[in-house]
Amino acid sequence: VKFLFGSQTGNAAEICKEMAAEAPAKGFPNVHCNAMNEVDVKDVLKPGAVVVYVVSSTGDGDAPDNCDSFFTKLKRVAKKEAGVCGAGVQYAVLGLGDQNYSAFMAVPRSFTAAMEKAGAKAFYPRGEADETLGLYEYCEKWQDGLWEPLRTASERAPALAKDPTGGVAKDSTGGVAKDPTGGVAPAAPAPVPAPVPAAAADAAEADLVGPYLAKVAKSELMTDPKSDRRVLHVEFDTRGARGLDFEPGDSLGVLPQNDPALVDALAARLGLDPNAVFELGWAEGQAPSGPTSAPPLRHIRCPASVGAALTHAVDVTAPPRKSLLRVLAEACTDAGERRDLLTLCSRGGRDEYKVRCGDECPTLLDLLESHPSCAPGWAELLDALQPLQPRMYSITSAPEAHGGVPAVAFSVVEFSTPLGAIRRGVATNWLDRRASDQTFRVPLYVKKSTHFAPPTDVSHPVIMIGPGTGVAPFRGFLERRRAMIAAADAASPPPGPAWLFFGCRRRDEDYLYRGDLESFAADGTLTELVTAFSRESSTTKTYVQHRIAERAAEVAAIVAAPEARVYVCGDGANMAKDVHGALVDALAVHVDGMDEKRASEMLMAMTKEGRYVRDIW
Repeated sequence: VKFLFGSQTGNAAEICKEMAAEAPAKGFPNVHCNAMNEVDVKDVLKPGAVVVYVVSSTGDGDAPDNCDSFFTKLKRVAKKEAGVCGAGVQYAVLGLGDQNYSAFMAVPRSFTAAMEKAGAKAFYPRGEADETLGLYEYCEKWQDGLWEPLRTASERAPALAKDPTGGVAKDSTGGVAKDPTGGVAPAAPAPVPAPVPAAAADAAEADLVGPYLAKVAKSELMTDPKSDRRVLHVEFDTRGARGLDFEPGDSLGVLPQNDPALVDALAARLGLDPNAVFELGWAEGQAPSGPTSAPPLRHIRCPASVGAALTHAVDVTAPPRKSLLRVLAEACTDAGERRDLLTLCSRGGRDEYKVRCGDECPTLLDLLESHPSCAPGWAELLDALQPLQPRMYSITSAPEAHGGVPAVAFSVVEFSTPLGAIRRGVATNWLDRRASDQTFRVPLYVKKSTHFAPPTDVSHPVIMIGPGTGVAPFRGFLERRRAMIAAADAASPPPGPAWLFFGCRRRDEDYLYRGDLESFAADGTLTELVTAFSRESSTTKTYVQHRIAERAAEVAAIVAAPEARVYVCGDGANMAKDVHGALVDALAVHVDGMDEKRASEMLMAMTKEGRYVRDIW
């Protein structure tokens, strides 16, 4: 049985590894678990193969970086050899996503479509786990129901290896599993996008492999120095760089580094020389078959030093995954320490895990110091740690406005845990700490946006909603709009309404890009600048959704207009849901023939048309 994952933030990898770890106890001794880009498509599509995919959608419905090339090749071969290349293959798909994103479940559904087109048959209905409804709870229940269908598929596999057209699983619909909690998996708010061309996938990987080392041209604090919020505007000197052309709505991917002091302390605790150089190879019996299989742990570029791997390649500060805790438990010589870590891994220890790992966010060094007998092997540790992911920041400039210089805005992350430990964001503190150093260079690349882009016609009505740093991309949108209005001739249609809802704490504390926004309003680039300051009143807190409600009739008229665009950027946990609710209410009350159900359907239709787009986190 092959357990294959495509994972951008680590959730899909963690869940897939958990399944693979449980499989032997369920009677499946011959199990392989890999990132999809580590295996060969032709090997996966061999008759008799049994495959479980765990895959997430990212951004605009893109495939995760560690499965993008596999996915492209799978779609290509399925199209070229439809109904033949996957004959005799049995598969299941568990999709991970967040219905706040417009391309919810795009990649998992595309995997199902590609496997069916290839001629493979689903032995278990696709799962669709929504982070907003409880990701791990859904996945555990889907996993509980997996084992018996997997057993049947495994028993059928030898016959299919000999005769790919015989013993085909009945009722292979590639459908969606009912939510194990009793409901039905949520419907998609957007259609599956067209397949990504092979060249696009290859280019995305090349950007990650070969980022441009940019100098910081400017770093400016945008919040009051007395505030506990620290938001920076940072510009990068990319003059002479190739492949860094950008448009409003695109993002900069920044490859961060772990704190040098933490890296040194970790190496010392592990008893390793930071300068020692190592290579990685597959353990015996674990190498994926196939002539073109990739080396293990592709995010660690070997030969590498211990210090370089801990600095650039692995995440040592994120809340620990249960698969890591299990590896650390096995490396403890003290029975009590081993039992403690295994309890955190178990389903019965879920509440304790949430408090000690989810709330307290211990670093790898914290775990090792609190379990003195733990001495993990270097290879085992690298395999268990998640890759240090690029950080994506919305570009806050239009190239025509600043000579092609990309800029970003971000909050420097620092917080206290319930027990008082101070935690700091890896990338934002690294950038803040080093930005004034003239020798500092930032590895970065441009991530193109598929849907989150300004209207190409200024006559189209537009509403932008971006509190806090969510306003960043809209500065670039408005710079583009200003340039388009200036370039228009007398025969051009007049500009349509353009509204921006911006929110922050206080106008004298964290009103980001205030000068720019007020300038856009003054010259007519913006027809309405609506602000919400949540902490200026001692009695009530006012947020952008409240301002939308106050202007509901006008907002509804704009949203309901033909060709209208609505953009939301910022917090997905609360703000985006509250804004969506305010838009639904506005339409339901102020548009003839509308009620709440029809208003929701209208926004769903706008999402499918790319006219209601949310870039949220």
